[in-house]
Amino acid sequence: MKRMLCIWLPNWPIQRLANARPELQTRLLILYTPDNRGVERVAFCSPAVRDAGVHPGMPLAEAMGSV
Repeated sequence: MKRMLCIWLPNWPIQRLANARPELQTRLLILYTPDNRGVERVAFCSPAVRDAGVHPGMPLAEAMGSV
């Protein structure tokens, strides 16, 4: 019998990082990556950063101005 499992972990890298380094759990975290034009964009962010209006896909420069 075939089994299938689907898991959606939208903020997995941030959660994993905060669990591995507990001192980061209270910090504002943004993970970013360059897009195909070289613009650095937010890939993942912590809930506190998200509450400040930052979201994945936002240019990093704009995100840094929001927090």
